[in-house]
Amino acid sequence: MHKRRQWAGWLVRAMVVALVAVLSDASALAGDTDLTDSGAFSPSLLLPTPDASAVSPATTSALAQNPFSLDDLPAETIYGEPEPQTNEPRSNNGATHLQLDFQYNNHYLYRGVDHSLVAGRGDSANLESQGTVSFDIGPLTPFVGVFSNVFDSDPLSRFQEIRPYFGGSLNLRPLTISAGDNAYLYPERRAFDTSEVWTKFQLDDGYVFGLDKPILNPSFYGAYDYDKNKGWYFEVAVQHDFAIEQTGLTLSPFADVGYIYNYQEQFVFINDKDDTGFQHYDIGLIATYSLNAWMNIPQRYGEFDLTGRFVDTSRIRKVLDADNVVWGGVGVEFRY
Repeated sequence: MHKRRQWAGWLVRAMVVALVAVLSDASALAGDTDLTDSGAFSPSLLLPTPDASAVSPATTSALAQNPFSLDDLPAETIYGEPEPQTNEPRSNNGATHLQLDFQYNNHYLYRGVDHSLVAGRGDSANLESQGTVSFDIGPLTPFVGVFSNVFDSDPLSRFQEIRPYFGGSLNLRPLTISAGDNAYLYPERRAFDTSEVWTKFQLDDGYVFGLDKPILNPSFYGAYDYDKNKGWYFEVAVQHDFAIEQTGLTLSPFADVGYIYNYQEQFVFINDKDDTGFQHYDIGLIATYSLNAWMNIPQRYGEFDLTGRFVDTSRIRKVLDADNVVWGGVGVEFRY
């Protein structure tokens, strides 16, 4: 029993000596002391000395040319591979999208006719609002929305027009085909309410010529009034976007021309004649300024734009109902 206690005492002393040696070694490392010169304890003394003759000259030369680095070790982690860092803005990546558009214009012109001339009060401002919800289903995008115009000087109804619509777009790049239905509702003028079906073909001409963006983005639009007027309206349009880099500003000049066929025109009133011919043209400029860039709003909250437009609308044939008006206004757009 006494011998066991002696051996236990010597074992404890040996452990204490080893612990002191290890602490001395750590202190030397902290003080940038050369352990080889100090003779302090080093764990490498416990390892066998490698036999230099066991390493071939070819291996020595390869190691000299390609020294080993800790960076060569595989970066394994229980959290998986890190996602690549990109500069792409975060936005709505879901299948449902919302677009809101509010415009404050000095005139409300639709298909060449000024709705603001009701009762001769064409100088008052018009508040136009439009909301659209769309759903991405592969190349097909169904949508539903409503447009309204509020004209404070209208003698019968401030809500001069309400236009619910629905439809869908099919992207067959470079061609996009859209179709839908418009319902025209005129509060206090219910006798003028009507509906139409329409289709639109838009060509990405930039894609045809191998460019990243469209050049003129030409489109053809056709509508048939199947309810009240039993006639056709056609329109051809072009537009080009000039994006000014690092400013958030885009300038978009555009032009369009309208043609009616056997159509009783209807714009808060009805033209009793079935007319045919080129009716009007529009030439204008739309300026779009990104509020995200100006106010440093992350695009994950949506895209906010300040818009302004200046348009010259002119009648082509005097026998057709259309107006010669220079008009414009400002607005705000939101997309998510």
